[in-house]
Formats: sequence, structure tokens, C-alpha cells
Amino acid sequence: MSDKNKKHYFDKVKKSDFEVIFMTLLSEPEPHVVIWQKGHEEVIEEFVPTTFNKDENALYVRKKGSFLDRIVGSDFVDNEVLVKFEVDRYKYFLTAKLYFSPSVKEFKISIAGEFYKSQQRANYRLTADEDNSIQIKINNYLHNCIDISAGGTSMSISTKEKEIYIKGKIYNNCELTYNKVKYAIPAIKIMGIFSDTDESGADSGLLRLGLAFINLSKANEEALFKQINTQIRYYEIKKKFDLGPE
Repeated sequence: MSDKNKKHYFDKVKKSDFEVIFMTLLSEPEPHVVIWQKGHEEVIEEFVPTTFNKDENALYVRKKGSFLDRIVGSDFVDNEVLVKFEVDRYKYFLTAKLYFSPSVKEFKISIAGEFYKSQQRANYRLTADEDNSIQIKINNYLHNCIDISAGGTSMSISTKEKEIYIKGKIYNNCELTYNKVKYAIPAIKIMGIFSDTDESGADSGLLRLGLAFINLSKANEEALFKQINTQIRYYEIKKKFDLGPE
């Protein structure tokens, strides 16, 4: 795995932003949070958030599921837990302690550690290496790519090919192959052409093309994002949090 893939895909959340984030979570049509303990990703519990107490810096939640599920309690009470939830297509991860509050008959997630927000999905980018094979077919020519995101890719060409690939030009009916999975790309637009460099930073003698996917179907966008995110979780989340479940 290239060191270029060992980058941060999360931004630390400021305490001043906690209230806005949790109030937005509470306004979601079907809000929920997932909780588990580090090193035990196979055992998760799902909760529905009910209120956020700014003074306590705590999110109150109830157990998700049937009435029986809600009254059996939680194995995680009085322990440090890892928490994940999603708001506006961003994922949030934090460390906390879980308590049971008898007065309101709900659980309390007390924020006790780091709080992170994932980058927007279009920014998730992985570099091609032995674990990430990326190829793009344009006009029936197959090219090896440099990196990939849900929004596009990049590739290198020789200076002899610069008259074929022109900045701003759109190519229809392309195909992306990422780790043997094929995606139909209705169109690709060349967003930029740059001088490419080798690993030492010296001019490689090649040109680098930045390509944007156009009119990618919702199904393919989601599938591609999930495939990229699987790799990112393994190298980033496992490294920092051991954050387990999707």
C-alpha cells in the first residue's frame, strides 16, 4: 500500500460545533447512532437519539428495536464506547462513555474523547498500487490510472498523445475497472492537464490528466463510493480508531 494512501480522511470537530451537529442529527427523518467497543466490532448496538444536552455535553438515546429490545438494557453501560452516526452524507466518529439515566429511562452518551468528521465523499481519493488496480477505457483504449475518487480519476499520457486528449473535451461511453469491478461511465471530461512527476519529484516526461465522471448513475456512484470507502476504512479508521462496522 502506497504511503500516499495513509492520509487523513477526517477532520477534528470543534466543541463549538457539537450542538449544531447533534441538533441536525435529531432533525434527520430516521436518525440513529451505532455503538460498539474497541476491539469488539462484531458486537454493535443501535440507538435512536432523542435530545442533546449542551450543559452535559451529552446525547440522550434510546435502544432501537422492539419494546423488548429497549428494556433489556445494554452491555456497554458504564464503559468507554465508540460511536458513529451520519448527518448530511458526512460520517461522524467519537469516543464516549455510555450511562443509563433512570430519571428519563434513557441512555446517555457522554462525549469523553476525540470527535471526528469525515471528508465529503467526493474528496475520498486512493492512489493506485498493489492493492488498488485502477483502469479507464476511453475510445476503446485502456489506460492505467494514478488514483481514484467517487468523482473522477487521473492518468498519465505521453507528450505524443497531447493532441488526442484536450482540456475540456468530453469522451462518451467510457468504462472504469477498479479492482476487477467494472463501472459504466456515461462520459468523462478532461478537467486539467499537468506536467507529471516521479516519486522523487522530478519531471517524468509525461503529462497528467485530471478526469471527472459525468452523469454517473446513482447506483454506480454509491457502489464506487462504498468500494473506495472500504479501503479507506481499513487503512485510516482501523489505524486510528479500530472503528469496525459499516
